[in-house]
This record gives sequence, structure tokens and C-alpha cells, in this order.
Amino acid sequence: MNYDTPDQRPLRRPSPEELRAHLDAGEFVEGSLQPKIEACLRFIDQGGERAVVTAPEHLMDALAGETGTQVRA
Repeated sequence: MNYDTPDQRPLRRPSPEELRAHLDAGEFVEGSLQPKIEACLRFIDQGGERAVVTAPEHLMDALAGETGTQVRA
């Protein structure tokens, strides 16, 4: 969180509630992370068990649960 600031920290395993709080506080950039987080939350809300946000080059590690933002129901 606190993207592009000295206090920046990753969100590794946030709960859906934590993500909603950050989203509601306007902490995600509209054209960047915001749509990804909204999609994760929709997926979880519709019964998905896990959603992951990562860069394409980290996909295999993210699917293994080793990197990226991992959101679980």
C-alpha cells in the first residue's frame, strides 16, 4: 500500500474486507490497480476461492502462492 511513496508496502494476502477498505479509501490508482482489485473482489463475491494479481512474468510463482497479491474467500 502507499504506492510510489517511501512508505510503500506490498499487499501479499489481504482479506476481501481489507481490499474493500483500501478501495473505498481511494488508495488504488483508477487506471492501474483499481480495476484489478475490483475484478478480484467480484470473482470472490461470485464464489471464487482465490484471486491473484501479479505481473505476467511472475505467473507461475503466483499460482504456486509464492508471489503477487493473493486474495482468498
